[in-house]
Amino acid sequence: MSRAAAAVVVALLLVPSLAAGPALSAPEPASVQTPDGFTETTFRVTVYENGSATWAIEHQTPLTNESEQETFEAFAEEFENNETELYVDFVEQAGLLTQYGTNQTGRAMGARTFDRSASVNPVQSTGTVRMSFLWTNFANATGERVVVSDVFQGGFYIGQNQSMVVERGPGLGFAEAQPSPDSRSQPGSLAQSETVTWVGERSFTDRRPYVELGPREVVLANEPGSGGGSLLAGDMLPLVVGVVVLALGAVAVAAWRSGVAEAALGGGGTDTGGTPTETTPGSRSRAPSQPEPEPAVADDELLTDDARVLKLLEANGGRMKQVDIVDATDWSKSKVSMLLSEMEDDGEISKLRVGRENIISLAGEEPDAAGSPFEEE
Repeated sequence: MSRAAAAVVVALLLVPSLAAGPALSAPEPASVQTPDGFTETTFRVTVYENGSATWAIEHQTPLTNESEQETFEAFAEEFENNETELYVDFVEQAGLLTQYGTNQTGRAMGARTFDRSASVNPVQSTGTVRMSFLWTNFANATGERVVVSDVFQGGFYIGQNQSMVVERGPGLGFAEAQPSPDSRSQPGSLAQSETVTWVGERSFTDRRPYVELGPREVVLANEPGSGGGSLLAGDMLPLVVGVVVLALGAVAVAAWRSGVAEAALGGGGTDTGGTPTETTPGSRSRAPSQPEPEPAVADDELLTDDARVLKLLEANGGRMKQVDIVDATDWSKSKVSMLLSEMEDDGEISKLRVGRENIISLAGEEPDAAGSPFEEE
């Protein structure tokens, strides 16, 4: 995705004149400005345990004298009591923004619970306009982890005098933030911080900023220097247990076939060749039939996720629809979307948008198709 496309996310919310439609194009990042009459803009994202987030935009302007303060107070009353053009445009563009996020991540997103306010801070001599909405499925919530990243496919941009603040929701704590924030509310501890902040002008790379949150008590216990492990260690436990169970199963099968287990349990004797025998009433001892045991794990389950996708593509002539990969693997749409993006970054596959579908191809197997409307000519 081009650098211009990375600016779409910001442009949709900052430029009221941007029109939706087939001819939608993103301005270059340098042209994305804080609206006239304001000097600073803050993007404030509060992330919750279920993956939803309150996305707010706050515009500020200095009020240098009493006259400017009175003028802003009149504006604030009008803004809060009536649906001004500024607010109506914000609601419309929020819908476009969540639709864009749905297309990029494969998660069904929506915009609801809109709110607006305007106020004067006499202590700081500033006027602030705040508009917000609840962005459902904004983050990828898997198990105890809540990750903000894939919604920023293609990167993100904040201009001069702009900043982005990510705030932890109730019960959550920061486990990781990349790139390193310019500031955090607790300079000495990421886990104890309420917010992390990046300051513009700044262009983020693909899927950045990356913010991982988890249960606050777990994050605090696993913070470096606390004596705990990493947050990801908990996610590895089922895998470790699975490996141990498989190993014990293999040992048990080998022991039974060698006769050691049967002898230890007081089972039938062995013939002169050491082969376990079984005895039936009134009959002579005979060697039991010993069919080969079924493999403990299917071959596909032993493959890495990347290798499994490549094997699927090879078996289907070198390319597949992304939705067919979801069906074939029984993975979630979000997992497949994230995995394919990583594989594309590593050069293992290519991904083309054709209509409403993604076509995934091995190198050299790409179909002829129209590119994304966000790609540069």
